[in-house]
Amino acid sequence: MRRGALGERVCFIRMNYFPEEAHVRKNAEALTEAGYDVDIICLRQKGEKAREDRGRGRIYRLPLVHKRSGALRYVFEYAAFFTMAFWLVTLLHLRKRYKIIETYNVPDVIVFVALVPRLLGAKVVHYMFEATPEMYADRFDLKPGGLVERSLRWMERVSVRFAHKSIVEGPFEREMRGLRGVDVDRIAVVMNVPEGHLFQPRAQGESNGVSNGATGCEIITHGSMLKRYGVQTLIEAMPRLQREIPGLKLWVVGDGEYRQPLEDLAMSLGVANAVEFTGWVKHEEVSDYIGRCRIG
Repeated sequence: MRRGALGERVCFIRMNYFPEEAHVRKNAEALTEAGYDVDIICLRQKGEKAREDRGRGRIYRLPLVHKRSGALRYVFEYAAFFTMAFWLVTLLHLRKRYKIIETYNVPDVIVFVALVPRLLGAKVVHYMFEATPEMYADRFDLKPGGLVERSLRWMERVSVRFAHKSIVEGPFEREMRGLRGVDVDRIAVVMNVPEGHLFQPRAQGESNGVSNGATGCEIITHGSMLKRYGVQTLIEAMPRLQREIPGLKLWVVGDGEYRQPLEDLAMSLGVANAVEFTGWVKHEEVSDYIGRCRIG
């Protein structure tokens, strides 16, 4: 345990669901093990409690459900979450005096919900999982160099200046932001690595609890199902791969807005019997699927 950490308070703010969001869960567990009390402000799905104790901290779920839709829906969700999170973290900070506020994009503007705690002495850490300008340029077919894209790049720069430290997942992401004027001295690189206790090497043939009777080569892809991630390319290749690799099976582990089009694609290509969609699975169960496959 880090000296002085016991009892210090941290608050995470993420416009996603918890504990499904693996990044937030891993960070919260690591800080809890180090002696911090960790509160989490996030979205609330149907059936979830608005408030829930999690040992050394509490989960605060805001009454908002994320729906991937058009640009207006995104603007509404961001504005609603920002407003609710701003007032909640302000009130919580006045009571608990957080040492650190951690915010997670998208959007980058979310970092400013920590304005009052920052003015009162809290340190602000901003995790930049996504390159927001590129992500929205792809999703909404934005005009290169247009007003919206330039606004997103400006917001990226000011969010880094506002936070005491921002974090990206690799050196390329850090350099890319530097090329467009972001102060890279305020950015640290922290690789997104899996938990070692969940992803241990297995001996060949060792059972892992995941079985469907397949005997041939198996491939896995896992994560959110979004069009820009390109899982459709792998499914489109399945007819040819099946001719060359008898018994081939593809596991698509995860869920997302693009799942139904992927399932329809597999059906139209006649490979639905060789493509298994698992839906969302617990993070600790993903290793079981990975362990049975030869290619990932």
